Amino acid sequence: MATLGQQLKAAREAKGVSEYDAGIATKILTRVIVAMESDDFSGMAAPTYAKGFIRLYADYLGK
Repeated sequence: MATLGQQLKAAREAKGVSEYDAGIATKILTRVIVAMESDDFSGMAAPTYAKGFIRLYADYLGK
């Protein structure tokens, strides 16, 4: 089964959007998008931020 990050990356690629463009559209830093797609949430200040970023990004991707 695919991880959350793999699912987010697959959805972004299916939409034909780069990490940079997704960041512009969502106002999420590109490095945060790359980290989420790599299942690396260690650099986020708090779990609340991770949850918010995931929700915003998933909504943008239509998930």
